[in-house]
Amino acid sequence: MKDFPKLLPPEKGVYVLFLRCTRERIIRVGSIGELRTKAGIYAYVGSAYGGGGIKSRLGRHLKTAKKCRWHIDYIRRFMSFHSAWYTLESADIEHKIAEEFIRMDTEIPMKGFGSSDCKCHSHLFFMEKLPIPFFKHLKRA
Repeated sequence: MKDFPKLLPPEKGVYVLFLRCTRERIIRVGSIGELRTKAGIYAYVGSAYGGGGIKSRLGRHLKTAKKCRWHIDYIRRFMSFHSAWYTLESADIEHKIAEEFIRMDTEIPMKGFGSSDCKCHSHLFFMEKLPIPFFKHLKRA
């Protein structure tokens, strides 16, 4: 995992971060409330359009000791990194990916998580096992 960020592109893009949760707990997520977790896989859909692109953003998400800036930061310290997907497609794909997780009947564990700047119900999804990439331009990292 230490070399994982080196394998990622520095370009801007969209990613899906998969985290493994091993037990139930209640996590306070900033001002949006409490998230009740359960064992399984959590998928977080995000974008990396700042400096350093996908490499920088996912590299930050791998760290657990950091100041909480985004919703994902609050839960990351309680869940282990599992894997990630990414694409260099335009920003609108972020919402299409979130919509596809909803169509797949994944659970939305917290409404508004990671989606305060868009109309999506959430950018956090729960599932029991990792899905296969559902868009041809999603690459496994």
